[in-house]
Amino acid sequence: MTVVRKPWLTGVLLTASFTGLLAIAISEDGYLFSGVSWLIIVAASGAVYWMFPRSRYFALSLANFIGVYACIYRFLIETNFTNAAQGYLLPGFMMPVVFFVAGTWLRRKKVRRDMLRGEDYYEKHFFTIFYWLAPMFAIAAATFILPGMTLGPDDLGIVLVVAMGAIGVIIFAISENVAAFLIETGLLFETFFQQIERLVVPAFAFVTFYSLNVMIFAAIYRIVDRMTVAAQFHVNTKAIEISFSDAVYLSIMTLSTVGYGDIVPATGLVRVVAAFQVMSGVLLLLFGFNEILRYSREHSGKGPARGDR
Repeated sequence: MTVVRKPWLTGVLLTASFTGLLAIAISEDGYLFSGVSWLIIVAASGAVYWMFPRSRYFALSLANFIGVYACIYRFLIETNFTNAAQGYLLPGFMMPVVFFVAGTWLRRKKVRRDMLRGEDYYEKHFFTIFYWLAPMFAIAAATFILPGMTLGPDDLGIVLVVAMGAIGVIIFAISENVAAFLIETGLLFETFFQQIERLVVPAFAFVTFYSLNVMIFAAIYRIVDRMTVAAQFHVNTKAIEISFSDAVYLSIMTLSTVGYGDIVPATGLVRVVAAFQVMSGVLLLLFGFNEILRYSREHSGKGPARGDR
């Protein structure tokens, strides 16, 4: 029985998962707006995948594009449209997304032809895309004068919809270039992950040595603390005996040189141990990354070429 692969479905699920996290995170007044906008994003992603059935890694570039837009939109709402009537927020969010999908749909055949011919959109359209970003940012920047004006909720909502409609028109005009740019980016992501697959063995070895370092020093911290009379650590400024889970947490923070300060050495003995762990961690990073790079150089060129996919 032949199994039909559906990379577009995997891509939509990846995009839905990523944007779903964003929708929950940026929701402020309940989940209605975030839930509806998330459904719109998933529908738009499915439409784009249907038009351009590429690999699942296209999801990364598309999800990032949509995620950045959602974050910027939320920032504008919180900064310049705080008092806008709630009924205008969702239409304002939808307009650029709808314009993008509509413009991509109208130009889908040309994008497909250009991609089949192997045109490099990074070279041909990179600066064109950013050239068209200028008026979009100009429109967004113009909304910063609104907080100083006395506008009612409905008036602010109308201004929001008009501004997002203008941005939508610009996106509609460049939808062909943006869609091709995202497809090309997705192909580069595919190459990137193919390279990562070749590094599984050295990366696993590095993680093994890293976790071994964490566990050994965590055990040392715990044993020293238990075998001495005086408390060796301060936990939230209190001198108490740490648990093994606390020791593991301290070991990870020390090895990564983060040092949040909630658990700190209280005596010279454990300070010396922590110093040795930091030095061993630095050496581990240096030798680990060197081995990964060496392995990558030795195995480069053994996978399929980008043009052979």
